[in-house]
Amino acid sequence: RQTAHWAIDKYGPPDTVSEAMLVWDRNGPWKKTIVHRAAKSADGVLEQVVAYAIPPEKSTDIEQMRVGLVQDAARSQLSITSESEQLNFLAMNLAHDVITGAISPEMAYSAYGRTFTLSLSGKSLPYMEGLIFVPREQ
Repeated sequence: RQTAHWAIDKYGPPDTVSEAMLVWDRNGPWKKTIVHRAAKSADGVLEQVVAYAIPPEKSTDIEQMRVGLVQDAARSQLSITSESEQLNFLAMNLAHDVITGAISPEMAYSAYGRTFTLSLSGKSLPYMEGLIFVPREQ
């Protein structure tokens, strides 16, 4: 419920409401934001999606990051589910760095853990404040 209230406060009323989820389309930098009633995975209830065409040769790199990113090549999108939008920003930004070749999947995995730990001590980190890239046209 807390996540649903947060999303409504930030993005307004959802575009779709069902017993299982609330869905916002094209909200902020996201192609879609979904608050699941029950945890979609062990990672949380907040799923967010960006339009992102991942080059086929980078697909394995995204999987090797091991942060819960889900690729949908048919729809040219990338999604992440976690407990907060800040963690979703972090995962997406690190994925972008991996896709563009700025860092390796192993470096992204390590950076995710370090950044998450620093955020628990109250530090504000740019990779958790918004997307560092502009998603392709939705």
